[in-house]
Amino acid sequence: MPNKENDPEYRGTDPVKVSADTLAKAKEVAEKAAKANQKKPVSPKDAAAKVKAAIKTQDEKAKAGGVAPKLSLLAKAYAKNYPKVERFYITSDGQVFLPDSKDYARMHQNGLTDGEPVRIFDRNGEIVEP
Repeated sequence: MPNKENDPEYRGTDPVKVSADTLAKAKEVAEKAAKANQKKPVSPKDAAAKVKAAIKTQDEKAKAGGVAPKLSLLAKAYAKNYPKVERFYITSDGQVFLPDSKDYARMHQNGLTDGEPVRIFDRNGEIVEP
């Protein structure tokens, strides 16, 4: 072990001493946190119901003048520049993805914290059910 007083290279790296009680408590807390963070599996039926509910909410927001009308205008603008594309995948932050990149759209949307689904628009700016 280096001598603190005589060694100019000493950088204060003494090992930390932790009591057995503290280690046991830390382990207990870590186990509780791990259990609390485990996600319960979702059945395909429940997942489909959640998607349908999200689409219904999306349609209601569009009719009520929420974010969807702005995204609808964005889809129409993209349609002018992409004449062969029939669908546009638009995330809630306004990122537009083409059909061959729809998985990237979903990954990007999952990274956002607003809980909104990816909205799919046709060339006319109408919401399309996935």
